[in-house]
Amino acid sequence: MERALAILSSYSVEEPVLSLGQLVEKTGLPKPTIFRILSTLESHRFVQSDGRPGRYSLGPKILVLGGVALSSVSLRQAAGPHLDRLRDQTQATVLLGILMDDQLVYVDKRESPGPIRIASDVGWRRSPHFGMLGTILMAYLGEDEVTLLLKKSPLAAHTQYSLTDRTAFESRLREIREAEVVVEQNEAHLGVWGVASPVRDNQGMVVAAVGSAGSTADWSDAKREEVVPLVKQCAADISESMGYQAGAQQ
Repeated sequence: MERALAILSSYSVEEPVLSLGQLVEKTGLPKPTIFRILSTLESHRFVQSDGRPGRYSLGPKILVLGGVALSSVSLRQAAGPHLDRLRDQTQATVLLGILMDDQLVYVDKRESPGPIRIASDVGWRRSPHFGMLGTILMAYLGEDEVTLLLKKSPLAAHTQYSLTDRTAFESRLREIREAEVVVEQNEAHLGVWGVASPVRDNQGMVVAAVGSAGSTADWSDAKREEVVPLVKQCAADISESMGYQAGAQQ
């Protein structure tokens, strides 16, 4: 089984077809062993000949199993352990949100172990541009979608620090897309900082946002340098659990 898995794991988006020689080089297995295992895999449709002698690609059975795996993975299931880890790493509240029916909806949450509580619970709905999660999600929408959402839910001041200028807001969305992270203080709630990053599905589409939020009393440049890469890594880990392959989408 280990040898068969080594052969199957040799394939990638960059190299979807491999020769016997390439498989020998990648796995270190003898050519007769690889040929014997390939024959078995081919009989069960896990690999198939690409029409040229000695060259094989993954077969239709892999696609079937891949579809089963993806259908069994929900966003919350995929995110769960990563949210736990981010909460423990940052010692701050962690939130997971999506856009649904033109609103930001919180779908999961991990409470901070400290005394600070963020007033955003699972199932709550906010305007689509609210806070760290809303701005991340809107940053990856098309211009027409952003226009429609802002017409339906105009920018509003949640605190005196909230961004309400349309031009400035759209400029910020462009900056977020480039950085793949948003950092905000006091914009959604006074006394609260937030850092969020996008989560992608197996097609590379942004389907959710994950963020960490805590008290501005403990915010500093050092805290920012600590939290930003942790949040981005959490988003990347959830995306990978959803089937996203960064190199394959470029």
